[in-house]
Amino acid sequence: MSAVDAPHIDAADLVLRFNSAPLCGAAGQRVDVLLLNRARVYTSKRINPIALHRASEVWVNDLETNGQVDWLFEKECKPRYLGFGPIEKARKNLANYDPFQKSNPTTGASIIAELLDRRPDASIHLFGFTHGDLTPEFLPV
Repeated sequence: MSAVDAPHIDAADLVLRFNSAPLCGAAGQRVDVLLLNRARVYTSKRINPIALHRASEVWVNDLETNGQVDWLFEKECKPRYLGFGPIEKARKNLANYDPFQKSNPTTGASIIAELLDRRPDASIHLFGFTHGDLTPEFLPV
């Protein structure tokens, strides 16, 4: 992901940035929603300040009782705790393909699946979406 992708990102209907949003500012300026894996892990000191300032909402893939976002999130963005619903739903959907029942979908994959479930006509474009050793050329677009 680079500045070349910025116009495509900024022109999207909805821009979600994940976790620390390291490329917000360098690869596009927009962020509508900042999505965090766990509130207690991502305090405001670990988040790209551009993303934190520009996001109108922060979605947390956790229960509020497991750790709340810190004071700066409360000031800058409206927090929304998703609980474990999206990840449990993704895990259940993956069970058909996992004979050992050990699927552990990422937060990003879970939220993308949830969005597609709610809006099957949506077109989703992924930029800089990787996990571990996977690179974008291995991901279907």
